[in-house]
Amino acid sequence: MPARLGLAAVVVTAAAITMLQAVDGVTLKWAVDTWAAAPADRQETVFAAAQALRWTEYSLQSYANVLLGLTLVLYGLALALGTAYPRWTGWSAAASGTAWIVHGLMVPYLGLFESIPRGVALVLLYLWAFIMAFRMWRRAGREPGTASSAG
Repeated sequence: MPARLGLAAVVVTAAAITMLQAVDGVTLKWAVDTWAAAPADRQETVFAAAQALRWTEYSLQSYANVLLGLTLVLYGLALALGTAYPRWTGWSAAASGTAWIVHGLMVPYLGLFESIPRGVALVLLYLWAFIMAFRMWRRAGREPGTASSAG
C-alpha cells in the first residue's frame, strides 16, 4: 500500500516541481526584467508585483519540499516493510523524507535558505539513491530472465 501511495505522491510532486520551475524560471525572471526596465514612477508598483511572485515561489518551494518528503517517506516505508531489500534502505529514505518535510515547513517562515534539515535530507537522499542503484544493478545481474542474464 505505501508503494501505491508513493506512486501517486510522485505524480503530485512532479507537478509541484514543474509549477515551481515555471514561477522561478520564467515568471519571476520576466517580473524582475520588467521592474528593471520600468520608469521611475512605476518602479514601486512593479517591484511589489515581483515581490508577490517571489512569495509565491516560497510557497511552491515549501509545497514541493513537503511533497518530496512525503514521497520518500512512503517509498521508504514500502522498502522497510518489504523483503526485497534490506530494511535500513527504507528507513534511510524515510529519514531523508522526514528531513525534507521539516525543511519544507521552515521555508514559508524563513524564505529560501540552507538549513540543517535540508543538508541532512540531501546527504541521506544521495546515499540512499547510490546504494539502491548499486543494489538493483547487482540484483539484476543475478536474477533469471533479466536483460543481463538473457543474452
